[in-house]
Amino acid sequence: MPACCAFGCTNRSEREKGTGITFHKFPKDEERRKLWINSIRRENFIPSKYTVVCSVHFEEKCIDRTSVNIVRLREGAVPTIFLSFPSYYQNSGDKARKPPAQREPPLPFLIQTTVMLHCQMILLSLLLLRVLIHQPNKILKEL
Repeated sequence: MPACCAFGCTNRSEREKGTGITFHKFPKDEERRKLWINSIRRENFIPSKYTVVCSVHFEEKCIDRTSVNIVRLREGAVPTIFLSFPSYYQNSGDKARKPPAQREPPLPFLIQTTVMLHCQMILLSLLLLRVLIHQPNKILKEL
């Protein structure tokens, strides 16, 4: 009765029968095994020969479901989906993504806004100049 070793995952083989969730042992190949361990992101984690990861943590393109009875992982498959992690901590392969930066407004929007503000300032200046030229005494009395 294996249980998935991913942090926050509660999938167990006896509960998941009939759900389509499968369980996969860590690869024996040292290179791929290191990729899986890095992907799991558990501190001081050393998987045993019985440790498994459930299929929920693999992209569908990594899973070979062509056989009627056996579900296998495709060559080079690495678990990359961990919903218990923050989205910026999700990884693709062995590289962790950086936290998302603050989104900046697009440059054309900023340019358009700046030009619009300058045009408004020019119009106001022209209106004020017109009033000053045509009615200088009225403005001076009000000041």
